[in-house]
Amino acid sequence: MDKRETKTIELPSGFNVEIITYWTWGERQEITNIILDKINIKLAGQTPSVDEIPAEVGLNSQKKTLELAVKRIVDKDGKEIPIKEIVNLPAEDVDFLLAEIEKISNPENKKKL
Repeated sequence: MDKRETKTIELPSGFNVEIITYWTWGERQEITNIILDKINIKLAGQTPSVDEIPAEVGLNSQKKTLELAVKRIVDKDGKEIPIKEIVNLPAEDVDFLLAEIEKISNPENKKKL
């Protein structure tokens, strides 16, 4: 497979982050598996229902989303920092980044990339 297309976005703090522009089927499955692994779906007649969704599902799926989507982080001085350091970015930056990554997952927003 050819090198994947990426795009660079600037975070509110001035850091630049390179992210993918589309999900592979396998990546999407990894995130879906995190969600489906922790919820209990009941079939009552023909209508499926979910009792509760543990908080860890959202947190773990966001973490996996960032791990898969972020390819590079560059600070304000142009120095590349390890991707694992994303947890030390301001929450506002990570929220902004997750909103940008959501555009990959949501076909209606794809044209905004």
